[in-house]
Amino acid sequence: MKKRRFLLIPLLLGLLLTGCFGGDDSEDIDGGDESSQKTTNDVAEEDILENMDYEKREGWPTQQLASFLSSERVNETVPALTNIENTYYHENNDANNKYFSIVIPGSDREADYKAILEGAGYTYNKVGWTHIAVNSEETINIAFQYMQDHPVLDYAMLIVVTALKANSFRFDKLENDIGWPDDQLETFLSKYGITETVPSLTGGTFFAELTERNEFIVCAPGVDFADNYLGSLENEGYTVTDSNAISASGKVRINVTANDYPFFFFDATKIVIKPVV
Repeated sequence: MKKRRFLLIPLLLGLLLTGCFGGDDSEDIDGGDESSQKTTNDVAEEDILENMDYEKREGWPTQQLASFLSSERVNETVPALTNIENTYYHENNDANNKYFSIVIPGSDREADYKAILEGAGYTYNKVGWTHIAVNSEETINIAFQYMQDHPVLDYAMLIVVTALKANSFRFDKLENDIGWPDDQLETFLSKYGITETVPSLTGGTFFAELTERNEFIVCAPGVDFADNYLGSLENEGYTVTDSNAISASGKVRINVTANDYPFFFFDATKIVIKPVV
């Protein structure tokens, strides 16, 4: 029978969003002693990862990662998380969604890996639940998170590596902000002589201005706001076509997308605001 193949990250979204990682309730555990529980969990974990095209190996997948980065024309290396036993790795080669992911069952190593990356010259940021690190050459993006009490993967580190391209959207550049960044947007648009106000999106947001591309990007983590926001834009007089909207004056274009982040471990809405000059 052909095995079902599906991506790891969509599988994780639901529990990440709801924060359902509490596994201390004894009612969650069926009968049986601890050793038999562990054996059953190990078998289930290995089986589910195999179905997701993950391969098992001992230690850090150094050669496989190097091959992936070489295919992306990146010469730099990814620092290894040390003192680990078995790992599972998967290379996704979709042209629009290329990444290398690693699952490491065991204890929480977030702090250890953060220290290793910073010691190797990586800059670090935390966006929502996800740790983001970028090397000094700005060619490698590493996102990582400890998956605690996940019903399928149990306790495991999840590390996702992507190659940074020219003009890549950089999650590590996002700034935290509470609420819609009205003032920052007003300042950005005023550079182009635009005085109109961009309709706001309620809820906590992250935002970043990417001046090299003449764009202002708002990233709202946690929920897929795309349809609601596009509807709001249409109510405000914007002409909406698929994921794109243009203001009545024709001076502001907005693109709204969701769930297209291979290394971002929860739903998010990305809103790209671009002046028409």
